[in-house]
Amino acid sequence: MEAGVDVQLLLAGHEHSLQLIELAGPGPRLVAIAGGGSGSRRLRSESEGRLFAHEGLGFARVDLLRDGFGERLAVSLYASPRWA
Repeated sequence: MEAGVDVQLLLAGHEHSLQLIELAGPGPRLVAIAGGGSGSRRLRSESEGRLFAHEGLGFARVDLLRDGFGERLAVSLYASPRWA
């Protein structure tokens, strides 16, 4: 914010799940939680603004898209298959 640019996205890990949470400002408008790869855990709470949740492992992909309206970030969450 000191740079004069709003924070659009916070990437988080270590929750051992996949989640996407929309927040009101100030601060990041979107929190993407990617579960990593060391065992999943149950979701601990109901986060206000939660758009998506999956009790499992996976990863996040963030793309910078440019179109006629300017630039924006697109976040995709991918679940990994369960390993034997």
